[in-house]
Amino acid sequence: MIPYGKQTIDEEDIKEVLDTLRSEFLTTGPKIAEFEQKVCDFVGCKYAVAVSSGTAALHLACLASGLKKDEELITTPITFAASANCALYCNAKPVFVDINEQGLIDEDKVEEKITKKTKIIIPVHYTGLPCDLEKIKKITDKYNLVLIEDACHALGAKYKDSKIGDCKYSDMTIFSFHPVKHITTGEGGMITTNSKEVYEKLKSLRNHGIINNSEKFINKNSEPGHYEMQFLGYNYRITDFQCALGISQLNKINEFINKRRQIAEKYDKAFENNENIEIIKENQNQFNSYHLYVIKLKDKETRLKLFNFLKKQDILCQVHYIPVYLHPYYQKLGYQKGICSIAEEFYKKVISLPMYSQLTESEQDYVIEKINEFFQGDETQILFRNARIEDCLDLFGWRNDIITRQNSFNTELISFETHKHWFENCLKDSTRDLFILFDKDKGIGTIRFDYKEDKNCAEINITIAPEARNKRYSSKAIRTLSLYYLDNYNLNYIFAEIKPQNIISMKSFIKAGYKFYKEFPDKIEYRFTK
Repeated sequence: MIPYGKQTIDEEDIKEVLDTLRSEFLTTGPKIAEFEQKVCDFVGCKYAVAVSSGTAALHLACLASGLKKDEELITTPITFAASANCALYCNAKPVFVDINEQGLIDEDKVEEKITKKTKIIIPVHYTGLPCDLEKIKKITDKYNLVLIEDACHALGAKYKDSKIGDCKYSDMTIFSFHPVKHITTGEGGMITTNSKEVYEKLKSLRNHGIINNSEKFINKNSEPGHYEMQFLGYNYRITDFQCALGISQLNKINEFINKRRQIAEKYDKAFENNENIEIIKENQNQFNSYHLYVIKLKDKETRLKLFNFLKKQDILCQVHYIPVYLHPYYQKLGYQKGICSIAEEFYKKVISLPMYSQLTESEQDYVIEKINEFFQGDETQILFRNARIEDCLDLFGWRNDIITRQNSFNTELISFETHKHWFENCLKDSTRDLFILFDKDKGIGTIRFDYKEDKNCAEINITIAPEARNKRYSSKAIRTLSLYYLDNYNLNYIFAEIKPQNIISMKSFIKAGYKFYKEFPDKIEYRFTK
């Protein structure tokens, strides 16, 4: 099963958590301040306050901004509900502004929603794409509003020369450390700011509104252990062992983001010429850290069919998001369908593909293959012929391709002379048959059968050219040729030996009718019989 997202945890992470569990502090200890400082150093802000979740961070940011009953908070409808719920927690009203083609709040439509009651604007850096903060900052300055960035998707993202979280354009920035985010603390969140006053307020709010600094006591009291609750706060504290995990995870953040961007680049190239898919691309002012990889399809019917098709292939996608005001709770509050028409159309078309740092190349190849298969339907024609000497050069390039070698039992690069010698012998060998798969007049792969006389069976090997891996040729070709061999040579069976990590080949052989036979330490054998 390939999920749309998941955490990446290694032995170093586990060790850090265990070490903290064995220490004196499980909560309110030194790991919290250490994690906060590490986030400050990474994003480039002055202060950070760690809390129990991204939702808690949003709530506290609103409270620290002084959001009160009947005031208004402007945000986008294409977000998780918490971006708007934080207004309701303060008895205030969420106001929704429609989106642009990237799924981000449309900065040009913000000003028309501002009233005398507006207090806060929360732009959401959807999928890891930064909003146009400079434009929004000009609006908040003009109307004396608070700007809080919801960067729960955007740790490591950049806007122009500014790293998201440095609060160059905002009063506060919110992060989430849920397991599907760039780094995780299990559950957890963070608020960054450059205001010492806001920082001190946030620290008290996460701990019941309690003040421990004697210089700030209202009632001067010299009794030992004295503290004061000066306003209503909450228990939004995070534990030390969660922060230990966060510290360890943050050590790998650049590696995680680089991997996510590599995955996104591969998806982009795979789908750039597919007229059924629209890619959401970053612009020159944006550096996307890719919490999500979202594509747009032509309509909700196509989205539903693709979603269900991929689920049957053990690929679990997701939809981000249903516009917040369409949730039943918001409908009960009086929000009407149609208030953000672009967001509603966007929601009908989007689907989030698997995106996480441990997604392997073969898993992503499989996802791409199945999406292309869905759109190609049954139109793909399987064409093949016996190999000829002039095919030698093409096959040489395919055999030395890095993915082919990773999935092969011989991972070494071979010289052309060695390959040519093998190829010529293969054509002469009466116990071998080598076929070339081709698309129109272009070769795109080979299938080789090695006859085993002692067992009256044959071994099958397949090599697909890099540019054709994401098409659905292989399973049809495997089945067609396997049936031909069984019938014409009266074989007992045909077998394939596959490396355990070569998921695409496994899926192709299984789809062609091959059945699991036996697992060995370094390979899995599948067999095809009548």
